[in-house]
Amino acid sequence: MPKYAYEAVTALGKKVRGNIEADDTSKAVAKLTSTGHTVISMKEANIFNSDLNVAVGGKKVPPRDMGAYCHQFVSILSAGVPLVSCLKMMEKQSQNKVLAETTREMRISVEKGATLANAMAKHDAVFPPLFVNMVRSGEETGNIDKSFEQMAVHYEKDAKLRGIVKKAMMYPIIVCCLAVVIVIVLLVWIVPQFMDMFLDMDMEMPAYTMAVVALSDFLVGNWYFLLGGILVLVAAFKVFKSTDKGKHILGHLAITIPILGKLNTKTACAQFSRNLQTMLGAGIKITDALGIVAETMSSLIYSEAVFEVKKMVEMGLPLQRALEKTGLFPAMVTNMVAVGEEAGSTEEMLGTVADYYEEEVEEATQQAAATLEPLLIIGMAGVALAVIAAVFLPIISLYGQLDTI
Repeated sequence: MPKYAYEAVTALGKKVRGNIEADDTSKAVAKLTSTGHTVISMKEANIFNSDLNVAVGGKKVPPRDMGAYCHQFVSILSAGVPLVSCLKMMEKQSQNKVLAETTREMRISVEKGATLANAMAKHDAVFPPLFVNMVRSGEETGNIDKSFEQMAVHYEKDAKLRGIVKKAMMYPIIVCCLAVVIVIVLLVWIVPQFMDMFLDMDMEMPAYTMAVVALSDFLVGNWYFLLGGILVLVAAFKVFKSTDKGKHILGHLAITIPILGKLNTKTACAQFSRNLQTMLGAGIKITDALGIVAETMSSLIYSEAVFEVKKMVEMGLPLQRALEKTGLFPAMVTNMVAVGEEAGSTEEMLGTVADYYEEEVEEATQQAAATLEPLLIIGMAGVALAVIAAVFLPIISLYGQLDTI
């Protein structure tokens, strides 16, 4: 779906910039207008304006902060505090500046007569459709505190999963960075110093050593071209990633790549099951819930698949059959959903599936990290030894010549 960069004025008179995805410009404008924005300019996003967002309310909030925010909201509402007063208290208590400012704007909107859900919908970068619809359902049933309680659990589980992935990937990233630094130091500083010494001795160099020396000279003499080339490649990749074709290619790669593919698939299944369970638990009908869940999926491939599932369910196909037809959901998901549909306990079965895959993601992440770590260490050691060998080969050759004298 195309992305557009916009400049607009909020209902409270604040000038904001950001990005929005829509089928075309008119739909993008209509989407912003529906949230109370007055559009000033709208153009297709590119590398220079993509993901630009200077509005305070347009910044992302960490899941852990969102979970704490929801818990605080529940505590205050449960004490019988009126909504406006609750928002005032949350505005002062929130340690996250984005949440504090967003809550202030929400309070102003509620004081003017807007519902809490509509006030939240104006800040879609902070409150996703999943959250907004949960609150809207809570307002209709008189259980706003329950909606916030469910979202608190949702964000806590999300934060836990993200934390596990970040922790597992931190070591491989550090090793890769360290390997690059070591190779650069060896080629740019160590190798030239040794080569100067060998050249003064007027000795013949092994062909392998001369090849490494040539690589070292190339890096030293053309580092600015290499740096420029890397920056161009990064920019080209960012542009490619922002295109519809690029998103689909990278999306398919993410779920098929060895080691990480299974991890990404399990993560998507956990996200789908947990979010759909949350929506159904709030009393939202399944077709609407599927549409909301599709928008919240991190994987583009799974997002499109869930939209297709929504269409099939609207045509009367059981959820289990619709999921099966996509070819993306494992038998564990489809079989459990089938049992839930037969027993009238789809929500409970989805919760079971979510719990299962969240545990699987944790185990798969640890296994992926355990597999990558030794491979990276061996790779780093191999590259370092290859460069060091270029230095020691002439020394070994020199000792051999001395022995023959």
